[in-house]
Amino acid sequence: MRGRGELLEAVGAARALFDALPLGAFLVDRDRVVQAVNARGRQFLGSEVEDAMGLRPGEALRCVNSLHCPEGCGHAPACQGCVLRECAEQALAGATAEQREVRLVTRGTNPADRALLVSAAPISWGGRSFALLLLQDVSALHRLRGLLPICAGCKKIRREDQAWEAVEAFVERHSLAEFTHGLCPECLERLYPECGEENPTPEGRHGSGGSSRTPD
Repeated sequence: MRGRGELLEAVGAARALFDALPLGAFLVDRDRVVQAVNARGRQFLGSEVEDAMGLRPGEALRCVNSLHCPEGCGHAPACQGCVLRECAEQALAGATAEQREVRLVTRGTNPADRALLVSAAPISWGGRSFALLLLQDVSALHRLRGLLPICAGCKKIRREDQAWEAVEAFVERHSLAEFTHGLCPECLERLYPECGEENPTPEGRHGSGGSSRTPD
């Protein structure tokens, strides 16, 4: 049986590893109540870490759905399809969840509209079962913000340096999206009336519909 000193050392090492994770980490018990938050997780909170203890994830994060419902997190109609909740329940059942995407809109002292990747894993400690929720903010990879000045003729977008860029290249540089090129039925008939509807991508005319991203 481990001595008290060894146990305290093990707990201290676990806490150091928990805080060193480069993702926001939340330890949730079987009642879906937050029991611990790591250092990175504090940037997601709408309150102090101490105030988040004893709350459910949506309440700790100040999710708008939990704020709009008097009963709190898990009771609003939108909560029934909540990815955070589903991942927590999956982990509490002994399974893992990997990189499920969710949009989280929060209010309060730290209002935000974020795109998150959520992963979860089961953890047992002291005879109790917990879910470890990992949150990664991927908003910058998914979202274009503000008004985009676009040419009404050629559809190029004017960048901040005043240069004009093809809309496909602009979107690909600011997101994870990629484009493929083909022809809709109307443009096919207008540009290649001899092809008819049997062959929507005539060979040698406009490629095979591959990605527009050019090799680095």
